[in-house]
Amino acid sequence: MKRFFYPFILLMLIACQEQGGKTPAGYVDPFIGTDFHGHTFPGATVPSGLVQLSPDTGTEGWDWCSGYHSSDGTILGFSHTHLSGTGASDLGDILFMPTRTPAFVPGSKDNTDNGYRSRFSHKFEKAEPGYYSVYLDDVRALVELSATAHSGVQKYGFETNEDHYVTIDLSHGIYDIPTECFIKKVSEFELEGYRRSSGWADDHTLYFYVKFSGPFISMSSMVDDSISLESADSVKADRVVSVLQFSKDLYDLQINVGISYVDIAGARNNLESEVGNADFETIRKKAYEDWEKALSVVKVEGDNVRKKIFYTALYHSMIAPYIMSDVDGRYRSSNRNIYKSNEPNYGLFSTWDTFRALHPLMTIVAPEKNNQFVNSLIRYYEESGRLPVWDLNMRENFCMIGYHSIPIITDAFFKGARIDSEKALEAMINSSTEDSYLGLGDYRYYHYMPFDLQQNSVSKALEFAYDDWCIAKFAKALGKDEIYNEYIKRAQYYKPHFDSIDTFIKGRDSHGCFRKDFSPTQISILGVNDFTEGNSWHYSFFAPQDVNTLISLMGGDEKFIEKLDELFNSVTVTDGAAPDVSGLIGNYAHGNEPSHHSAYLYAFAGQQWKTAEKVAQICSQLYSSERDGLCGNEDCGQMSAWYVMSSMGFYEVTPGSCDYILGSPQFDTVIINNANGNRFQIIADNLSDDNIYIGGATFNGNEYSKGYITHDMILSGGTLVLKMQDEPDKQFAQIIEDRPHSVISDNVFTSEELLSEITFDPYIDVEERFFKDSIVITPKSENDAEIYYTLDGTIPTVRDNIVKAPITLKEDCVLSLVAKDRTSGVLSRCTTARFYKGRIEQGAKITFPAPAEQYSGEGSITLTDGLIGGSTHASGRWLGWNGGNFEISVELPTPRKISYVGVDFYASVDTWIALPKNFIVEFESDANGKIISREVIIPDGTDRQKGSYLFGTDCDVIVKNLRIIIPENTIPAWHRFRDNKAWIFIDEILVK
Repeated sequence: MKRFFYPFILLMLIACQEQGGKTPAGYVDPFIGTDFHGHTFPGATVPSGLVQLSPDTGTEGWDWCSGYHSSDGTILGFSHTHLSGTGASDLGDILFMPTRTPAFVPGSKDNTDNGYRSRFSHKFEKAEPGYYSVYLDDVRALVELSATAHSGVQKYGFETNEDHYVTIDLSHGIYDIPTECFIKKVSEFELEGYRRSSGWADDHTLYFYVKFSGPFISMSSMVDDSISLESADSVKADRVVSVLQFSKDLYDLQINVGISYVDIAGARNNLESEVGNADFETIRKKAYEDWEKALSVVKVEGDNVRKKIFYTALYHSMIAPYIMSDVDGRYRSSNRNIYKSNEPNYGLFSTWDTFRALHPLMTIVAPEKNNQFVNSLIRYYEESGRLPVWDLNMRENFCMIGYHSIPIITDAFFKGARIDSEKALEAMINSSTEDSYLGLGDYRYYHYMPFDLQQNSVSKALEFAYDDWCIAKFAKALGKDEIYNEYIKRAQYYKPHFDSIDTFIKGRDSHGCFRKDFSPTQISILGVNDFTEGNSWHYSFFAPQDVNTLISLMGGDEKFIEKLDELFNSVTVTDGAAPDVSGLIGNYAHGNEPSHHSAYLYAFAGQQWKTAEKVAQICSQLYSSERDGLCGNEDCGQMSAWYVMSSMGFYEVTPGSCDYILGSPQFDTVIINNANGNRFQIIADNLSDDNIYIGGATFNGNEYSKGYITHDMILSGGTLVLKMQDEPDKQFAQIIEDRPHSVISDNVFTSEELLSEITFDPYIDVEERFFKDSIVITPKSENDAEIYYTLDGTIPTVRDNIVKAPITLKEDCVLSLVAKDRTSGVLSRCTTARFYKGRIEQGAKITFPAPAEQYSGEGSITLTDGLIGGSTHASGRWLGWNGGNFEISVELPTPRKISYVGVDFYASVDTWIALPKNFIVEFESDANGKIISREVIIPDGTDRQKGSYLFGTDCDVIVKNLRIIIPENTIPAWHRFRDNKAWIFIDEILVK
């Protein structure tokens, strides 16, 4: 017996969906963002639901961060946890897949016959809020997915009357490593277990409980990739894949899976509480209703395609953060302990992204839930000792920069959130005084962030400064004047990075000098350079706490406007662009967060019409209703939240200010149904594709001339009418009183005043660190300060040698320098440089296999020029090979007695670059031709800090030729990118 009607029924369902769209949920298309670099998933979830049950089409490659990409034509299974739009991978826990034969491995995309993977067609695929379905060609079955907050519900409709199988792959994950998997048969209808893994989020465990609508006949398991299969009812190992056999008479199978981060009992209780005995359609209907209720907070009227983009964006904005506590209130905290809360506890806070628009949007459309988000952040501090930076399922991964939980809390507080304000301030101060975090100690000491001490230095300083403004404002509201005075000063630490000569924000070193090799288009990649996933064009406009001062620094309104125009209108140049830097208009990059506020800055300089122009351009060009409708990573809702707010007609440039800057609305009518019962309405009168400019406004019938609205206006309700036209009204919101403003107006410090409190570090202007016979060093200071030095690595004092003439070095040494200001007597920090005697003499012949083209330095001279490659592998002074397994041969001009051979390597915890585990030095004795071999063992974990490392071996032999053999290497287990092939970087060979 066969059933042939599934594809036909699915086509009918899809056709019905396309004819709908009369309610907010009906406009949502979860496939938007699943192509290009959107990194979204199309599967089933509910608002802020822990379960995100979705198909996985692949797990390797940057565009598979969510497990799904529309370019694929095969599915390997359906897992219960996913990330929405992130730029890194994890999760993909507890994967199920129906099959026609027992299959324990996924197989390949090219050959689905060699595993449980199946081909499918996008033609027979459907998604709506809380529901996903697909017809699997190889399985000849229809798979339907739905969800509750803690449970996933699957329905398999088998077409044939042969034996049916279901693979449960606990080893599967999206770029993480399983470390312990457990599955146990409870009955012929039930399973339970857990999956422990480590990835982007380190060691974490997800528990599950499964209930089937029909009995399974048998369970077999493959353990640790072994071909031997076990029929045990309970299996525990690092990697476990189990296959269940079901009767051929079972055409329809419903699988209910409850999950929990607390324990198995919690997973079972979650499932019984939320699903119980409900059938699939009941769960699907409830999930859809949940979405309908959440999305109906905002109603828009206008173009149907824009409504599809809008409601899908609002949908994506409501996926994360998601609930981490069980239905009984228990949750496992970041400290591994179990707590219980009277309100839901949430996780997955991508704060670097979402402080900008996602959380400000939530203060409008879901204020109570955002209040719970904020309380979750404060609980996180109480339990772990710090506010989260990037919390992934209650595990801190320290991705990105700043301490952006603070603006999230501050913005919510000033919009009425109910929080423990004293505890919140305590948490803020704790996070902002942890000197070991991202160079925060350097930032506090120098009043800026030196690029020679910290990568991404400029971005760190600017974002710290904004966060510090949030602390200052929060402290002032609590009457903490001393704290306010300290942090309002820190909020101005962006100023020393501003160069008045070319009006760019740029890197400055610890000696006080701006970067000499500055390029405003240079993109930072993998932690390298002065900016985080951006360049100076993107960050030169980031001082949201002090926009008006930034305008003044750039020369006033006219010059500021010219600079913004150049950002948007100049020829696109993104030197060394990372894939995150996408969605380009000139040098503006909407595909990544640092640019998101820039279009709204025109309004601060009196040209709101240009804000309207740019916002309309971004909305129309960089968002669409197609699968590739996001121009960059969704980033847990930020990309979509920008569109939701902007298409309603406004955006909060400075979260914490409670002011929303007017842009260019995309809908005839927007109605916000506030939680307090008041209704705020925006009417865009005479709106069209050409009528993008505001030509005047009224609020509740009275003339309204300002270029912004306030949060209180939205909460109080009323009607804002914007009169739209096709020509700019250059007078609208042009006068100072009508412009938005953001300015630090008291305790103001200039850049010069901030720098006057510092004694800059002394420095040396020679780059050589390896020398043959001797080297002459002349220490200098930008302050014209007295300089003291030592040669043994100890920190100099005023009792040590004072520099009165150049210093000649003739042996290995560690040169340490300290400067003393001649007026204040303030000492600088200590500058240290290590020098090595043993530079390879000219005429030596060095051969090696070609390094990677982008890391080829100056060729062989890179290994003998005496220069240290520096603190970044992209400096042009390093040679880089992927994976090792090569040798470097050195033929000396004449035989020499050798006492030591060393190699200077680079390592980074932020990239795929690691030290080799070992290497071999072979000497060919000139006396008798004998080969002498020395192995150099590098202790695991040595390179836990980014930088250069010299390793070598002693010897005592006359040598003409030598070889350095680097074996193939993988990244060590403790490293973020564990088990991948390691890049090996070398910049110098030392021969004594």
